[in-house]
Amino acid sequence: MARIVDLKQAAATACAVKIGGIEKIWIIDNSDISSVTFTETAGKDAVVSAITLGATKHAVEFEFTQDKTAFFNEAQANTGDPVDQTVSIFYDGLSTEKVDVANGLIGACAMSCFVKYKSGLIRFVGYDYDVATDTSSVCPTPLRAKISTASGVGNNDAERLGIELIGQGKYLSHPTSLTESALNAL
Repeated sequence: MARIVDLKQAAATACAVKIGGIEKIWIIDNSDISSVTFTETAGKDAVVSAITLGATKHAVEFEFTQDKTAFFNEAQANTGDPVDQTVSIFYDGLSTEKVDVANGLIGACAMSCFVKYKSGLIRFVGYDYDVATDTSSVCPTPLRAKISTASGVGNNDAERLGIELIGQGKYLSHPTSLTESALNAL
């Protein structure tokens, strides 16, 4: 049965301050995840309340200090279609370290990530939760890395590394009750 609820928000004025962008992303190889716990509250969708990684495993952190360096997008083309999920990360400049990180991401067959919005909201991408059956699972098409580099052409055009994590879920990704400090400890 569908869970339809009210959403009430005043329309933003033309000059209202708008918040957008991503501050931080924690990426995890799905093979490192031992368990993910979703907790439901009455009349609301579930939140990710716990995640356990293998003993020697950890999440890798990507932090962004400039506007427009990272964004997360989810879109469903038609009713019943999967939800396309894309995390896009762009860094100016190339280095041996950046290329090594990118090659490591290419080698991962399936990933999940926590995405922290500039508004403070943190969402977990990579696992679906079905409210009707109270079950969770890895998304049907887990996140995989698509990498690009560009040399730039000069005249203030910089070298650039592009990282896209692309996957598909049955539902929009879920928020988490885990704090930034808890995620930093993963």
